[in-house]
Amino acid sequence: MAFFTDTMLQNVYPLAQLFDDLASNSAGQYNWITPNQYDDAHSTLNGGFTYNGTHYTGDSANIAQGDNFLAQVIPQIMASAAYQNNGAIIIWWDETKGGDGTNRTIPEIVISPRAKGNAYSSSVVMSHSSDVKTMEEIFGLPNVNNPIPLNETNNFGGYNNVATANDLGDLFAPGTIPTANVSATSGNLVFNPHTKAYSQSVRVTNSGDASAPAPLWLVLDNLSANATLLNADGTTAVLAPLGSPYIGINVGGDSTFGPHETRTVTLEFADPSGNPINYDTRLLSVTPTP
Repeated sequence: MAFFTDTMLQNVYPLAQLFDDLASNSAGQYNWITPNQYDDAHSTLNGGFTYNGTHYTGDSANIAQGDNFLAQVIPQIMASAAYQNNGAIIIWWDETKGGDGTNRTIPEIVISPRAKGNAYSSSVVMSHSSDVKTMEEIFGLPNVNNPIPLNETNNFGGYNNVATANDLGDLFAPGTIPTANVSATSGNLVFNPHTKAYSQSVRVTNSGDASAPAPLWLVLDNLSANATLLNADGTTAVLAPLGSPYIGINVGGDSTFGPHETRTVTLEFADPSGNPINYDTRLLSVTPTP
């Protein structure tokens, strides 16, 4: 948040404020803690660090400093009503000492009454985008659209793509992370002899246990070359395949698409050839065009 001008100075407080808020049960639903460069295991204090009676230097001191910080902070959070009421603590690092790549991993530790527990270790591929996606699912937000420029990250296997990354659901008990399950079902094509155009209704259904992010777009991939979507809002420029026409889905005045709700979108096609119109449907909760 500190790198974005619209949020860098909003709701930023010393760490002590969090403990006051936890004690008064007035902490925010989402709290981000950034330790300083010594408490985050990045840099060694001059002269090293003595921890639990043992003196450490170099990388060992870095780790001991970070562990000391967590040993003080985590128990205070776990003692709070906010944590005990199905709260969660997520601990992760931003990089490895040896560099970034698919041959290296960094720790991601979840502490929660709703975590799987028992030192469970997930084999699901996750990245920092997984954390972002999980928070979007919890708070009912649309997926951000590639927020990190490619020239500023090592983009291995699409990890920078929040919409396609795995969320953190495998680290928690089943049903903890609310997820939407949105699908599209196309009706029959209807030809209008006056306009010489075809129309088709598509039913979009959320069969999941959480509200689907809004806004929401229906994308027509691999649309027949003989057909044109007349009422398209644009063509996809992110999340391949690119160049596919898309149309926005009206989710209602409250801008939410709740569980077990259905919306209908009407497609209008021009097809001078009269050949069958085929396409593959895709639903996006990210803006299809930057």
